[in-house]
Formats: sequence, C-alpha cells, structure tokens
Amino acid sequence: MKATLSYNFDTVNVTIPHAAKIRGGKKFTKTWRVINNGTSTWNPNYHLVYTGRDNEMSGKPIPLDRYVKPTEEAEISVQFVAPKKVGTYTSMWQMADGNGKTFPNSVHVTIVVKS
Repeated sequence: MKATLSYNFDTVNVTIPHAAKIRGGKKFTKTWRVINNGTSTWNPNYHLVYTGRDNEMSGKPIPLDRYVKPTEEAEISVQFVAPKKVGTYTSMWQMADGNGKTFPNSVHVTIVVKS
C-alpha cells in the first residue's frame, strides 16, 4: 500500500497564509487542506509529525478525526505558539501512519513575528 498526500497550491492554506504576521506569544492553529492520493485509507491513527526547522513554535498536532479514503480531501492541523522573539519562523510537518512511517511529502507554516 502506498501512503502519500498532495495538495493544490491555491487551496492548501486554510488558515494562516504564508508569511503571516503574528504577535509574539500568540497561540494559533494552522490548517492545511490535503488530498489522500495514496492507495490506503487514512484512519484516526494517522497523524502529523514535526520534521524540522524552528521548533520554537512548540507545535502540537490535532488528531485526525475521521477516515479519509484515497482521492478524498481532509483538513489537518497543528496548534502553535508564536515565539516571543521578533523574526521569521518556519515549521515543517509530515503525515505518518499508525506505525510512525512518514509520507514523502511535507507541509509547512512560515510566520513573521512582530513586536
């Protein structure tokens, strides 16, 4: 079984556009709209895992709340806290199956923390 996801660049960012300006210390939720373009159904054991960049954002993935069949869209989210230091931050995430095996594609959020 092949596990992968894809997205449409025009609709992937449901919340928090690229390089959004966010106040330091503010909590926010980033949601991406993705497509299951693999051959297996995603279940609630599938989840996002942090794969690098600025861990200062303390991301906490929100569990998948339904089954997502191949070709279906789903919204996946992570709750963050913006760092307090002014700057630009990026956090990368990959979907993983119930055994922790990650998909080859990733999603990311980039924010600009203002004073």
